[in-house]
Amino acid sequence: MVTQRRFPKKYLLPIIFLSVILLALSASTVIQTNNLHRTQDTLAFTQSELTTTQTSLVQTEAQLATTQTSLVQTEAQLATTQTSLAQTEAQLATTQTSLAQTEAQLATTQTSLAQTEAQLATTQTSLAQTEAQLATTQTQLQLYKDTWGSVVASDIQPPYQCAYLERQAYATNPTWAQLLDFILKDKTDQKAYVPDVYMCGDFAGDVYNNAEQSGIRAAWVAIKFGDSIHACNAFKTTDRGLVFINCTGLEAGTLGPFNRDKIVNVRLGNDYIPLSLFPEYGWEVAWGNVGTILDVQIYW
Repeated sequence: MVTQRRFPKKYLLPIIFLSVILLALSASTVIQTNNLHRTQDTLAFTQSELTTTQTSLVQTEAQLATTQTSLVQTEAQLATTQTSLAQTEAQLATTQTSLAQTEAQLATTQTSLAQTEAQLATTQTSLAQTEAQLATTQTQLQLYKDTWGSVVASDIQPPYQCAYLERQAYATNPTWAQLLDFILKDKTDQKAYVPDVYMCGDFAGDVYNNAEQSGIRAAWVAIKFGDSIHACNAFKTTDRGLVFINCTGLEAGTLGPFNRDKIVNVRLGNDYIPLSLFPEYGWEVAWGNVGTILDVQIYW
């Protein structure tokens, strides 16, 4: 029989205590080991994430650099666009000003056009009236020539040696009463008729010049009868129209009325028969038939 040795009791409690401590240390070591492993895993994961983050950061920095470059370009484009916009706005303002001026000019032009069209209408109306008056005047002129002959002239000398006319700018057409007063006072008819020296053309010339100097517009008239020509005067009175006056006197020693002023109805184809303008008792009013009127030339 084997005898068992008993462990001393005095060592039992320390051993138990030590065993507990060892167990605690062992458990703590396991825990620490596990924590270390977890920490290492976490560190590896963190390092991996750091690497990823760093890579992402590099990419982000690259993108930032690209973005900054793009921003600089965009800002430059913006500055250019703003400059262009300012220029465009200035051009727009200039264009608007020019448009306003053009519209004002257009309005002025339209007003001027309307006035011109109105003036044109007035001118056309006046032209139509003038043309109508011209047609009437031409008709009257033709009638005038048909009635009084081939020549109605103004401001020219008659083509006859005995006629020299002194026209006066102030002379005007008289009334019938003014003409009678002048003819009665004028003494040309008292002069003697001298063949080849002082004849009808001279009488008519003196009456003409005396009338013009007295302010009365007159005409020198040549009347043709076949081969002969007789001269007298014409006056356009304001109230009786055109009248023909013959103031040719008598040859010296020829009997006749004291006053030799005569009026004549002058028409182509009519007989030239002077009638005393101031008839005197004892003398015939008619002075005889000089001949048939073939042509009349009137020189104002």
